[in-house]
Amino acid sequence: MTFRLILILAFAFVAGTASAQEAVEPLPPATIGVIDSQYILINSDASQGIRAQIESIRDTYSAEITQLEDGLRAQEQELSRQRAVLAPEAFDERLRVFEGAVDRVQRMVEGRNDQMDRAFNEAMGQVRDALLQVIVELSQSRGFNIILEQSDILFAVVALDITDEVIARLNEILPNVEVPIPDDG
Repeated sequence: MTFRLILILAFAFVAGTASAQEAVEPLPPATIGVIDSQYILINSDASQGIRAQIESIRDTYSAEITQLEDGLRAQEQELSRQRAVLAPEAFDERLRVFEGAVDRVQRMVEGRNDQMDRAFNEAMGQVRDALLQVIVELSQSRGFNIILEQSDILFAVVALDITDEVIARLNEILPNVEVPIPDDG
């Protein structure tokens, strides 16, 4: 009895599935494009400009930090010389002041690094947004209904790769991105 019930239910399910499939419109054929987004994000004009700007900001900060570190080294040497002549309480106070200065410089360096990371990520976000816009526009104009990442594919015909077309269009619509110099806040 149970086998017969299972058979009837299975038949009803298959019949219902066939009816549901007939009601659904057939899927369009896949029209595929392939891109190398990492290549695009590294080599687009805007991305290269962002990296150059960040490097310039980093050089400015590095020079400032080197100057501060030189000052701290001079203070440390002076503190070492004063150790023998100062009373222990006076030396301990100067040592605390020096350690506070070292902590402030370390926090400033960490803060600057965080500011540069945020500035870089925000600028690259603009590039990613423009890249997505280019991909959507290209998909609409060329009739792509699937864009695949090259790194996720084992094999694809070279003619499917639209990376050069995407990077050329991205360079047209977003030739550069201004990276604001992070504030000291």
